[in-house]
Amino acid sequence: MNQAKTFSFVFLIISLFLLSLIKVFGENPNESKIKSDISARNSNLAAKDYIGVYQKYLSKLRYGQCPMTPSCSNYALQVFQNTNFVKASFLTSDRLTRCGYDHQFYKISNKSNFSKLIDVGNFSSKEVYRLLSGQLHLKPFNDSAELNDFNFNFISRKIVEKDFKEALRCISQLEFEKKELPIGLFVNKLICLRGLGELEQVIFEFEIKCPDVYKIHPEVLFQVSLSSFYLGDNLKALKTLKLIDSTISTDSFGMEYKVNVLNSIILLEIKQFNESKKFANKISKPLVQKEFIQNISFAESFKPKNKRQASCLAIVPGLGYIYTKHYQTALQSFIINGLLGYSTYTNFKVKNYGMGILTGLLGLSFYIGNIQGSAASAVRYNEKFMNSTKNHLFKTSQIN
Repeated sequence: MNQAKTFSFVFLIISLFLLSLIKVFGENPNESKIKSDISARNSNLAAKDYIGVYQKYLSKLRYGQCPMTPSCSNYALQVFQNTNFVKASFLTSDRLTRCGYDHQFYKISNKSNFSKLIDVGNFSSKEVYRLLSGQLHLKPFNDSAELNDFNFNFISRKIVEKDFKEALRCISQLEFEKKELPIGLFVNKLICLRGLGELEQVIFEFEIKCPDVYKIHPEVLFQVSLSSFYLGDNLKALKTLKLIDSTISTDSFGMEYKVNVLNSIILLEIKQFNESKKFANKISKPLVQKEFIQNISFAESFKPKNKRQASCLAIVPGLGYIYTKHYQTALQSFIINGLLGYSTYTNFKVKNYGMGILTGLLGLSFYIGNIQGSAASAVRYNEKFMNSTKNHLFKTSQIN
């Protein structure tokens, strides 16, 4: 099926959304809040039903797959589940405008057979990490006391091969047999969980299942700090790194280098540039140290895009996206809003008021979505720069 026909199906679904929206706006303001809440909930359920029809019957007719993850229909399901109906309609309209364009501003997931652009909106950081975890090259922890152990070597090999499920299965079996894992296997268990994207489980293992004697082990603390960082809890990550500094000789396990690197990256993310440079200057590898200092200085001079300015410019559809250098999305936004505006005008001109109201509501949804999306594109532009810098520093330091 060609793209025009696919778009017509999307147009039909969004139109059904907006018919439900009329019902919400048609409520008598003097009626009770309970009735209003029931109406809004019913509208959300109706929207989910329409999306379900699309997923079950219409999406199968498309050639290829949605270039983004989650797909547009799954994204819509998430926003209708997590936000009110009106806002969810605007977010869905914005997503349809952006779908598949300006690849450079999105992280790429290789979890499926196809590379997809990650766009999870304002949802969990752990979901982003899960989608990216397949690209990480995690190193097994090699404890000299266990190097000659067959199981330990098997698990280490599976971690190198990224077969984290098999490694974790073997560790779980040994844990059942031995009741308590040696430190090397416990650390590798945390590494496997990170490889599978189970960051919260790493924190759980540390806080609930970790023997007290292991809670001061530098490698255990480092894995917890990394997991907290990827979950977006920078404060906890920094506190955990301080525990390594204050209670353990950081020379062991090459930990001093890793602690300084991660401290520098976290402080860079929260824009404490001077503190970040202090830790960068402590990095023991000269080439890595030089790369860190250069990138921190560059980040310090970076001029971010302003969300409010992007929103104001978006009064003219597409102009906000041009400001944030989302040029393909800007063109798409201009075309969609222009066509819907023209369609509304011509329908009213020929006194086709029903279709005029429908296209007008649909146009309003895409227009406001364009304004909200332009603000979000400013955030995405700024995050793209910071993420590129962090990823480069992780790759240079090789502490993953």
